[in-house]
Amino acid sequence: MNGVLISAPAKLNLTLEVTGKLENGYHTLDMLMQTVDLCEKIIVTKAEGITVHCIGSDGEPLDGIPADRHNTAFKAAMLFFEAAEVGGGAKIDITKEVPVGAGMGGGSADAAGVLAGLNELYGRPLTQERLLRLGKQAGADVPFALTGGTARVRGIGEQIEAVKAPPACVFCVAMPPKGCGTQEGYAKYDALGGGEKPDNGAAVAALEKNDLAALCGQMKNELEKPCATEETAKLTALLRENGAMAALMTGSGAAVYGVFADQQAASRAARAVPPSLASVRVLHPVQHGPVIENIF
Repeated sequence: MNGVLISAPAKLNLTLEVTGKLENGYHTLDMLMQTVDLCEKIIVTKAEGITVHCIGSDGEPLDGIPADRHNTAFKAAMLFFEAAEVGGGAKIDITKEVPVGAGMGGGSADAAGVLAGLNELYGRPLTQERLLRLGKQAGADVPFALTGGTARVRGIGEQIEAVKAPPACVFCVAMPPKGCGTQEGYAKYDALGGGEKPDNGAAVAALEKNDLAALCGQMKNELEKPCATEETAKLTALLRENGAMAALMTGSGAAVYGVFADQQAASRAARAVPPSLASVRVLHPVQHGPVIENIF
């Protein structure tokens, strides 16, 4: 075995509430998170040292993505080798399907995929629990990215409680031309304050009752008010005008999405979004984290 191909799904925030701020600057959160069928493709092969190379879905190199310890995938690889105490290294090739700066957890998915892939490649020396602890060190959303599915996530991302999957639904996700970095988003929150808070308990209760309308009524993102742009308002309004049961920003943005009861409605809304305003994807919830697709 010299390499593995991993598919690592993106996420959407169904809810997001900021509950506090720690002395180290991290914000504590209470949110519902959902993985979707937009996946990063990661090839990890045995090598000397650690290298990370990222390309876009068009095969072209991506500018502005660090290839050192400032990259969560690189950091995850370093943490794996330190913890597993195995000799070797990794060449990591990432095809980024998840837009950068979207608030969809692309970087976290990369790190989770690398941890899962390296563990497979080197004979599974680490338990899932150990991988989750390493994920927490790599980045706040990495533990959830490792577990995937539908979960209530609290603290700085390390407290994960699996909850019932949402009723059948489809997401229309719109990404404006300009992304928003996570640090930038939380800096705006600190400066401007938050928006309307969700009731996460009521949202979980709606999931338990399989009530999509009640869930949509609780889908709020406290970061949307400080992080919203002109495009955010246009896109959420457009999605609602075209039948979205809820429309909101995910994470700290810049992507927004609408919730629809079926594929046909979501596809109609996608066609209504001008290409000049945003790139659009119709996505579905999935109940998994990284998947090993091939071993070679």
